[in-house]
Amino acid sequence: MLLLFGVLAYGSVYFTMSSMKESAQDAARRMAVGAVVFSSSTVACHAASAGSAEWYACRNLPSWGVYTVVATQDCTTMDDKVVLTTTGGSAALVDLLGLVGGRDLSVVSVMRKEGKCP
Repeated sequence: MLLLFGVLAYGSVYFTMSSMKESAQDAARRMAVGAVVFSSSTVACHAASAGSAEWYACRNLPSWGVYTVVATQDCTTMDDKVVLTTTGGSAALVDLLGLVGGRDLSVVSVMRKEGKCP
């Protein structure tokens, strides 16, 4: 049983991290082509406004987690950056003995801005 719960815990964390990476890349890509707006502040996923970069970063994440997102633009380097963060305990379906929940899990996606910076 312990082995089964360990596989479930780390499998769900891996799936969550993979989903976070894909979602952050999608949002950063949409920002880079100028297709979405963003707030440049930390936003909880449940509070992201529809159609924003934060919303795109949050829309395909596993429902069992609690996430925050920050979407920013740096006009000196022409980089659009999306950072998605969750806790290990939130990413795991089963956190037996608290082995996963002690740290934050974060992914960063950076895309070069197309065209001019506003």
